[in-house]
Amino acid sequence: MILRRVGLRAFRNYAEASLEPSERLTVLWGENAQGKTNLLEAIYVLATTQSFRTTRTSDLIAEGASEAILDAEIEGLAGSSRLRMTLRPGAKR
Repeated sequence: MILRRVGLRAFRNYAEASLEPSERLTVLWGENAQGKTNLLEAIYVLATTQSFRTTRTSDLIAEGASEAILDAEIEGLAGSSRLRMTLRPGAKR
């Protein structure tokens, strides 16, 4: 499976961001506390519906926001698909 694009809105420290990774190699590089792990966590949440860092959905939503939105475009053997997830405090997954 290939991740073609991932988008984040109000997820942790991201107001809004989008990434179109290379098919072969993508390097995340930056200073500490800039959001590299948060981006990986967003991809993990889309793939598994849970975080590897917290059990509280409210921890995933940017401060001051009422919800976070994650979306991705993936490609596999069966073709292309779009994933979209809206995270709200207290909502069931």
